[in-house]
Amino acid sequence: MRPLTRKELAKLYGYGCTKTFTRRLAKRDVFITPRKLLDMDEQVVIFAYLGIPPLLCQELQAVFQPLVKQYCEKHDLHDYQ
Repeated sequence: MRPLTRKELAKLYGYGCTKTFTRRLAKRDVFITPRKLLDMDEQVVIFAYLGIPPLLCQELQAVFQPLVKQYCEKHDLHDYQ
């Protein structure tokens, strides 16, 4: 998967602006660098805390599902969605 911007990721979660998306991440102590494309590793971390976005295509959901599960198990996150 290609790197995504904050705006693209926010749209995948159904948010119209990046502020709401960034605040939601901050509530879970996940901070992303401003003005930087988010690569696949960073996307896995975000997906681990917010769940896999419902607007992400099925093929990519299938790719990310095991990666997110592995991340959650490694970091002892029990509330994996």
